[in-house]
Amino acid sequence: MNTHYPNLKQSWGLFGLGIATQVIAALVISGLPGSLGILVGQLVSNILIIAIALKFKNASIDHLFSARRSVSPLLFPILIVFNLAFLCVNDPIVELIPMPDFVAEMFEQMFEKDIYTFLAVAMVAPIGEELLFRRIMLPGLVQNYGERNGILWSAFFFAVFHLNPWQGIGAFFIGIFLAWLFLRTRNIWLCIFLHFFNNALSFLAFIYFDDAMMSITDFTGYGYQLAIVVVLSLICMYFCIRMLQRNFAKTIDDAEKT
Repeated sequence: MNTHYPNLKQSWGLFGLGIATQVIAALVISGLPGSLGILVGQLVSNILIIAIALKFKNASIDHLFSARRSVSPLLFPILIVFNLAFLCVNDPIVELIPMPDFVAEMFEQMFEKDIYTFLAVAMVAPIGEELLFRRIMLPGLVQNYGERNGILWSAFFFAVFHLNPWQGIGAFFIGIFLAWLFLRTRNIWLCIFLHFFNNALSFLAFIYFDDAMMSITDFTGYGYQLAIVVVLSLICMYFCIRMLQRNFAKTIDDAEKT
């Protein structure tokens, strides 16, 4: 019997409630201009879904941010390098799916070069999504269905939550990594940091290049240069994971000695 919250059925319920809170937020911000409306909408939807999830889980807000294990500062540069390498691998995969012009225009219209967009994209969204999918949803799925299935299901919900394949593909694969990272460290701040860095990098690239949909292929094309970048990025990701694993093992050993 699946006694830990949330099980798969309850996770689908949380997912549906997450979508519903976005609809409610859209109604709330209907009179607000552009990027300010997006920021307020993110805040409203995140607060609503997290409050509902905590009510069902019978937990307090302190439960979300408590870190059971300290982490080394060395992890942060490793995560940055991993994320950069991941983007170099993910971008060419996503571009295999043609994006309709109206979707590209929609993405372009969603971004504005101001502080409201930055806060919505790089701060509010990462915190809300990490709390929901990694801090609340993932532990219950792992306890009910095992680590591998729990990771895959949490990554699946995270991907579908984006409601489009161009973001969803990358969200699924990075969601697997984020779930693995959280389970090994039990520190949600690491996941929030990586999510923040990824989104902030996209926003800064938009500011600098004036292209919300820019990709590594804009620099390499689709020839041998791209192949070299992808292979090197995969190697880089592998060594980043190995370094993280060694750090996790050292952290556990140190904790057992104290």
